[in-house]
Amino acid sequence: MLKKISDFYSKQDDINKSLIIVIAVQFVVFIILSACFFFGYMSIPLGFLLGSIIADLNFKMLEKQMDYILNAGRPTSKRKGIANMMIRSLLYLIGLIIAGLLAYFKIDIFNVIAVFVAYLVPKLCIYVLGARKVK
Repeated sequence: MLKKISDFYSKQDDINKSLIIVIAVQFVVFIILSACFFFGYMSIPLGFLLGSIIADLNFKMLEKQMDYILNAGRPTSKRKGIANMMIRSLLYLIGLIIAGLLAYFKIDIFNVIAVFVAYLVPKLCIYVLGARKVK
């Protein structure tokens, strides 16, 4: 089983390897935060889960945006890159608005801070992976 996982991982390019690491880190953090269920704080792991899903979608959309930017010679690629950036920003905003509105109306489903922290996990993983490559 471990051999199949390592074979799958070795066949991926750098971006997909980074995404696999990000998802693994998010999964570990979610498992740790799941202990909050037992203390009656289900909004923290659910907020982290919502933020993780949005962050992973944004990570994949960033990959597409980079393809548009690298193919900037085509007339539509610049517009597609800008539109992709706006959609990514809207996704971040929608996640925070959903969590914020539910918290405002005292519906304790998603924790706003947990959603925001989940947005930061891919960025922190990329910084750490980039620092490791530089050494």
